[in-house]
Amino acid sequence: MTKRTNREAFLKEAAAHCGYQVRMNNPSVYSLKLGYPNKSWSGAFIDVVARTVGLNLPSHLNTASALSYYFQRGQTHVRPKPGDIVFFNFSQDSDQGMPHCGIVTDVNHFAKHGMFQCIEGQTSNGTPKGSSANDGVYRRNRYVYEVLAFARPNFKRMFIESLDDGSSDPAKLLTKPSVIKHGLQHAYVIPIQLALSVVVGLRGAKRGEWDHKTAAAFANFQRRIGYLGDDVNGLPDIHSARRLSTEAGNLFKVID
Repeated sequence: MTKRTNREAFLKEAAAHCGYQVRMNNPSVYSLKLGYPNKSWSGAFIDVVARTVGLNLPSHLNTASALSYYFQRGQTHVRPKPGDIVFFNFSQDSDQGMPHCGIVTDVNHFAKHGMFQCIEGQTSNGTPKGSSANDGVYRRNRYVYEVLAFARPNFKRMFIESLDDGSSDPAKLLTKPSVIKHGLQHAYVIPIQLALSVVVGLRGAKRGEWDHKTAAAFANFQRRIGYLGDDVNGLPDIHSARRLSTEAGNLFKVID
């Protein structure tokens, strides 16, 4: 995919979810897919849309962390474009302090009226139709005064130009997450460190050792893909290891 078609696929997939409603007293399908059924899901909706079309975006499950991610990388803007992630200065979520978020779809009236259209999860349809329409995926017209920031994802797929040791053959790079623990020295650690250097910028770690720098980098990656609380432990499981390999261009294979 090109940058343009990645963006279009993202917007098309988001639109396909419009009209979804959560059944009363049930978690959303988006929270369930990410494994956090009791968490707010405006960000989970964005994550599911991105993963469905194969985009390697940071997790938006923790919207405050996602906003920080974009700020740190200079990817926030004051004028939106379709495909941007919008973070609002209010919360409709169950988690206190977590900004509500959505996907910008139309900016034709922004320059003149400060208005834009977006698709949001965990919102109402904007009309007084009762509680049955208060928790779903809908298109909404919003205004700039409601916005904390517009974040612009990088719609280019990640790939690897080169690695420090010149080795990028997945057939030769294997890791076994179940044996990795803090302080471990093993060849299984090396491909994960290489991937972390590509994805989150790991530098200065001891090659082949799960030292504090490697653990901290992996914890950063866990937060990025939506892990929360005690799940952010700096140690890989099969799911997170496979996700890391994918984001690093299928750098290594995970074995049980």
